[in-house]
Amino acid sequence: MADQMLTQEEQQYAIRTWRYIRIAMVALVAMLAVAIVYEHFKAHCYLQSLSASYYTPVHSIFVVTEVGIGLCLMCVKASNQWEEVALNIAGGTAPLIGFVPKPTVDGCASHLEGVADRTANIGNNVIAYLVITGLALAILLVHRIFWVRRQGLGLAKPGTIGYLIAVAAWTVALVGYLASTTTFDHDAHYIASGVTALGMVVVIGINAFETKITGIYGRLALAALVALVVMFVAKLAGWQYWLLGLETSLAVAFAAFWLIQTHELWDQGVRRRPAASP
Repeated sequence: MADQMLTQEEQQYAIRTWRYIRIAMVALVAMLAVAIVYEHFKAHCYLQSLSASYYTPVHSIFVVTEVGIGLCLMCVKASNQWEEVALNIAGGTAPLIGFVPKPTVDGCASHLEGVADRTANIGNNVIAYLVITGLALAILLVHRIFWVRRQGLGLAKPGTIGYLIAVAAWTVALVGYLASTTTFDHDAHYIASGVTALGMVVVIGINAFETKITGIYGRLALAALVALVVMFVAKLAGWQYWLLGLETSLAVAFAAFWLIQTHELWDQGVRRRPAASP
């Protein structure tokens, strides 16, 4: 069955939905930033990482933000398939940053939250997340095999690779949790944070190469890489706030990218590709 083109009015509905998803992510990040700043003035100290917010009164907003960001990254339509793969991978691991907090407590809090209930919270949240994501992957497989092929659309290579990566990551998470909850509780936060950060950097890099490497996206990609190097050196030098610096630098770089790309694509939703030469 041939694809039916959307009317201009229907295209506007899709673009508006795209805008709402992007604005929702900005609102989530802004809400988390306000909560962290407010807690700072209450506690009169600095957290050693943004992730340590889990153990402060910011707890609920931190978890909600990580889950919301993950959903926004997975739901937004990218301009090309490889960018979409990177967004989906980053979005799929982002909720685990909130569900599985860093294992150490900084002690910088106006009131400690979630310390005694950490293990129970992780067990409940992770199992629920693995069940739902596993079900989603199964439904997606049925969709890709039976519906896409029936429509004669074929299986796009980037999408297939992205799906296989998602299945592999889900399998590793499930096996890791069942094999040793202690190890999972200790390591999963750092692994999820690393994968999410890598996915975000890759997204910026893809846009840099797709537009102009010396343009704004290229400069943002370079800034993110410089931040990685500088904060790694700071860690070796013994600076206790290196992780906070790294998380903040990458968050600012991706937030700037997100705002710039949203402005660039506000009227069209995705980046239009030049027509092929006859």
